[in-house]
Amino acid sequence: MFFALNTGGFAGTWTDATSDQQLVRHLLELYFCWEYPALASLSREHFIADFAAGRPRFCSSLLVNALLSLACRFSDRPESRNQDNQSHTAGDNFFDEAQRLFWAMDDHRGLTTIQALGIMSIRQASCGRDAESRYYAGQSVRLCIELGLHRCSPDVSQDDEQVVRLATFWGAFALDHAWSLTTGSLPQFSRFPRFPPKITTKPEIENALWVPYTDDGSLLHHPCEQPSHIISVFKSFCELSEIVHSAMYTLHCPAKAPDRDDMLNIYSMFLSWYDSLPAVFRLGGNFTPQVLFMHGYYHYAIILTFRPFLDLRLKNSNILPRSVCIQAADAIHGHMRSYSQLYSLRRTPWFMPYLVLMSSRLYLSVGGLYLSPDTSGSLSAGLRQALWSARGAEDISDTLNRVQQGLDNLGEMRPCHGAATIAWNMLRYLNDALEVYVEISRALEGGQWQGGEFDPRWVAFSEKRGLDFFPPSPGENQSEGYVQGSTDGMDRAGQEGRSIDGMLSLLQSSDALKSALYWPSPRRPPPLIILTGPALEKAGFKPLE
Repeated sequence: MFFALNTGGFAGTWTDATSDQQLVRHLLELYFCWEYPALASLSREHFIADFAAGRPRFCSSLLVNALLSLACRFSDRPESRNQDNQSHTAGDNFFDEAQRLFWAMDDHRGLTTIQALGIMSIRQASCGRDAESRYYAGQSVRLCIELGLHRCSPDVSQDDEQVVRLATFWGAFALDHAWSLTTGSLPQFSRFPRFPPKITTKPEIENALWVPYTDDGSLLHHPCEQPSHIISVFKSFCELSEIVHSAMYTLHCPAKAPDRDDMLNIYSMFLSWYDSLPAVFRLGGNFTPQVLFMHGYYHYAIILTFRPFLDLRLKNSNILPRSVCIQAADAIHGHMRSYSQLYSLRRTPWFMPYLVLMSSRLYLSVGGLYLSPDTSGSLSAGLRQALWSARGAEDISDTLNRVQQGLDNLGEMRPCHGAATIAWNMLRYLNDALEVYVEISRALEGGQWQGGEFDPRWVAFSEKRGLDFFPPSPGENQSEGYVQGSTDGMDRAGQEGRSIDGMLSLLQSSDALKSALYWPSPRRPPPLIILTGPALEKAGFKPLE
């Protein structure tokens, strides 16, 4: 326990939301056990020392409230929730206090304020409030630049102040790039920024034991007890974020479309990063939650980098974007399985639901198992073109099984992350829609249905699936953990009735599937410049046959 050695002389809690010192320390222990240092912008040792001593240098009420609001997600104690047995209210009182303190400030330029903004962003992302999360993350990284935290010579000695400044910068940088990657947008930094050095590794911190900690306390002598390698994990995240930076400018620069060489170079950078990881990370010697998450995030980055090229191949190369993405999705599912077996998915880093949702949707995208927006022509021809590309029943069954695994994983995360509830609803919608497609397509292939004709078997099947044809989207009531259904096309549904054509016209609408296919990204698919015809060939791509 980190606070056992840092009792200090301070008897306060740093928050007006509770006077329970034991609760505050318990929640902070949970945060540092399960979340830190993934995309975090503070130095644990400096924060704990000043928290325990009551010093405001590297600790503040704003930062403590932000941390507690996030840490409540890992606890089932009634004190961590505004309403008993309502997991979606976990940490609301601390977050409200953090917001009150933040908006009462007239100057946000300070290390602990930047750190708190990053934590507030992570907390809101965990709740599924992606727009609010992006706002806080953007403010955090902009303040870093205003304070010049990126201006640091490698020759400067890393005293306490410098270590905290570096941790603050790199945490904000990594968080900003996580959102740039997810939303398909350019980062807040220029194409070729000058980066400050990483934090120097200290053996006493690096070799400190990681011990599972829950509401029952530390699970001493647990089989998962192991050295944390916490600084190495953080440095590896920072280096991976630098590659994401290059990938985002390659994909989303509006002045230049990516070509074959660009994509091969990015892929080589990803592989080199993985090969350069410490052996203890690559070979399974360290299997802390943070390391498992780092592996998942690496594969998530690969999927989002190569997903725009699923239907293309790179000329004169054995690298096939579709295969690269499938392998990455398989790896994410494998890491989720390992995490679940080791720790359960009840306590996971905030970004885990996004990894599961993306890998599961990738299986649907690769299989071509949803109707594309430009599907036209006769119903039967459209279904054959969009759904079937000579794929057999075994492939479809495998896709459904993998999507079901994603649903199971998200279901286990739901008490911890509101984002998992949103992702679960969206993935369930896509999964149910896929099964409807398969049923109709099989019937059409067998000549049992003629497009456009009302058939009672279709009504019975669709009602059995419980598919309402209005995809879920993040609603105004997210603070209560709900996902509202979209009303887009509801009037058309009433007019068109329950015919096959009527239902499929809704399903193949680009608006109908947009939120379920691309949340939380406001625009997809990248890149912003789409090559076609001779330009595609000149850039070194060929359509996948």
